[in-house]
Amino acid sequence: MTKLLRPAVALVLVLAAGGARAQSVPSDNEEPAVRVDPPAPGTGYRLQVIAADALSVAVAIPGFEIEGNHAYNPRISEVLRTVGIGGYVLGGPLVHMAHRQYGRGAISLGLRVGLPILGAVIGVQTASCTPGEWFCGVGEAAAGMLIGAATAAIVDSAFVVPSAASSTPEPARAAAGPSAAVRFSPRLVAAPNVAMLGIGGQF
Repeated sequence: MTKLLRPAVALVLVLAAGGARAQSVPSDNEEPAVRVDPPAPGTGYRLQVIAADALSVAVAIPGFEIEGNHAYNPRISEVLRTVGIGGYVLGGPLVHMAHRQYGRGAISLGLRVGLPILGAVIGVQTASCTPGEWFCGVGEAAAGMLIGAATAAIVDSAFVVPSAASSTPEPARAAAGPSAAVRFSPRLVAAPNVAMLGIGGQF
């Protein structure tokens, strides 16, 4: 049993010796086995988010304007409103994600869904309704929803979009660390009764 344990213990010592050297700094002439270049500085994309919102509003407004107008096919109004509202909800988050800012994209989506709903709830609470009145608070809810949507778009473009100096993609920042080299080298352990050849790693 002891003879069987000796090779295993020797192999553990080999790997431990390799890990203990993980903090060593390679010489200037030594090239790392794996190199990760630092990401290039970002350029910011605030104007892209603003442009997506402006385009969505420009599409949605005609859809609401011609709604109920018998001179136009009702299908046209429905398509314009759907595209405009969908572009507002998803346009900003998609721009964030196109720049690999996934966390910011999730925040943008939450703002664009949550703030209009919150605005509609507040608008309904401000309505003065009489008992038995139908559709009371619809106008106030619509106004609150519009205010919430405008607030979400402003907050997204002004605060959620990173500045030009900090818009490095999140995965790239995570990948770039103080040490970007992985090395493997052979290790030889010799004892009176056993000799072990193994591989040590440096991370």
